[in-house]
Amino acid sequence: MRERFSRRDFLKFSSLALSSLLLPDFLKTESNEVAPLTHLNTLYTNNTLVRLTPFISPYERNYYKPQKWFRLSGLPLEYINPEVVPADSLGIKNIERAFAQIAKIPHITGSLAEFEAILSWSDNNSPVFASKEFDKLNSNLIATYSYSDQENIYANKLFNILTALAALARHQNVKGPFMPGETYSYIDILNLVRRIDDYHGALNMGAGVCATATVFSKTVFLSNAQGLTEEVDRSMHTEKWRYWTNQLDPGITKENSDATVYFYPLYAYPPDIIVDYKFKVRKTSQPLYVSVAADLNFDQERRLGDHYPPTDARITFSITLQKSKPDENQEDIILDLRKKYWDFHSPKD
Repeated sequence: MRERFSRRDFLKFSSLALSSLLLPDFLKTESNEVAPLTHLNTLYTNNTLVRLTPFISPYERNYYKPQKWFRLSGLPLEYINPEVVPADSLGIKNIERAFAQIAKIPHITGSLAEFEAILSWSDNNSPVFASKEFDKLNSNLIATYSYSDQENIYANKLFNILTALAALARHQNVKGPFMPGETYSYIDILNLVRRIDDYHGALNMGAGVCATATVFSKTVFLSNAQGLTEEVDRSMHTEKWRYWTNQLDPGITKENSDATVYFYPLYAYPPDIIVDYKFKVRKTSQPLYVSVAADLNFDQERRLGDHYPPTDARITFSITLQKSKPDENQEDIILDLRKKYWDFHSPKD
């Protein structure tokens, strides 16, 4: 069943996201910090048009314009601030409808991760023309966060992200959901220390796993705000390398949810140094299932980040905690996507 989420709720959450000074007491913690937004509307992408819309000053507007639209499928993206705009203002060719409903995406990180998505099209400018389809909550979803690297991405990082997501799905297939009262280690979940990988190739050097750790941490942080989980151990990247924050949800910051994992030396077991991310499911919680999803845009031109080698694809992925087990075998889905990228990146002669 889906629960109605009204336009009035949209406006309430939109105003809350813009400034912590306006938040009422019930959305502030005892330390007067802003609580993260929970229970937002969710768009499940189906060839959905999205684009990066960096938060920029009027001075920068002529220098850094919104980037090209691209399409995503199979990802849950929470959104706020739905707005009706003329279709011809979006710079998209061959659009037959007069108006589009677009919305901001608050729960996403990565490189330049301020996103907006097109929810639907219409021939009139009524502010509620998409309400029947999108003003709903997914009753199965507890917390979700996404990542998109459209700028500084390279082949090894992309490969590692998909390998880590598949390992996360495999852990659930083998061990079941995260159970109340239990504490979990992200390194153990992904089996990183032994570098055991039944996917025809181990993780490569060159990052990527920390991107999944940070997204997982932010998802747990959102479920913690609902009283379901608690953080046990978390280390941040050095300040320069912490993942971007999204200004649409000021309750989620680099300081309270950025996460890194590593061990040294790489091939010793047990390793001498472990930096892990650990969390606990509260005894009062229900079992928590994890859902992973990813989408790739192939043959993308290289953009920014001259200190990275060029790549030929961009990735967007999500990690979700939910009440029931995903219907599909997500391990196989992610591995198929990884193979598709590998074949595209390294075609056989």
